[in-house]
Amino acid sequence: MAVRVKLASRGRSPILGVFEHSKSVAARRPWGKFNPMQTEQDRRPGTFPPLRETRVIAHRGGAANAPENTLAAMRKSARLGVTWVEIDVALLGDGTAVLFHDDTLERCTDGRGRLADCAVADLERLDAGGWFAPEFSGERSPTLAQALAEAEALGLSLNMELKVHGREGEALVDTIVNVFSDSGFPPDRTFVSCFDHGLIEILRRVYPTLPRGLLYRELAQGWRETAEHCGASSIIADHRYVGGAEIAAVRSAGRKAYVYTVNDPACVEALWDAGLTGVITDRPQSFLAP
Repeated sequence: MAVRVKLASRGRSPILGVFEHSKSVAARRPWGKFNPMQTEQDRRPGTFPPLRETRVIAHRGGAANAPENTLAAMRKSARLGVTWVEIDVALLGDGTAVLFHDDTLERCTDGRGRLADCAVADLERLDAGGWFAPEFSGERSPTLAQALAEAEALGLSLNMELKVHGREGEALVDTIVNVFSDSGFPPDRTFVSCFDHGLIEILRRVYPTLPRGLLYRELAQGWRETAEHCGASSIIADHRYVGGAEIAAVRSAGRKAYVYTVNDPACVEALWDAGLTGVITDRPQSFLAP
């Protein structure tokens, strides 16, 4: 039976409240081992090693092999020999950062309703795996904190994509920075990406040393200036709308070039010679050496 979840709050949307009351990260957090307010120039040598490159990133944890955006997907990818996974990070109505792609519950859980109307206790009651296959019944949608801990245990690196469904974007950046800082996860094993480049610019201001990427469907005019302004180290585009010339231009601009969502290696054969850094794929096994 489907579960309908809704917070008992009234008045303003709880997720809007999180946005409205979000404060400056730098103003309220005592940073620990990693100080995100350091710039590239003033940090101590070796504190933030260069971002580790990879040729294969498992999309939504590896969505062809296990239910997307779950710890089960991350574990399956690790067993396959994958070193990087992409995850979608969104905010619940109570301000908790979780792994979830859609703004509604129906597609990937047995619940109904809006993600923004859920608290973390609501999400914990929902089955996020049975829709994919019976053996994944009982799998839950994890919090970002749980995913970071699992990635550390598995030795995985993470591409965290910001998923914004309303006006909560600034609050999502704030929350991710705080969760990431508390986790102690190595910055050289992650990068944050988003289609909303304004949020990447906010991330640059509040956490300059956390690597960033710009998501595009196709490369827009002025992408070089945007990448420079946001301090983005990676450009990620839909493989159907870029060719070798665009990949070469990205690499010539000193950025890494990734394409999504590629499940047939033949689709990107010509892009490797142009300097393609890597692919984001539902089927990472198709790109791994046997």
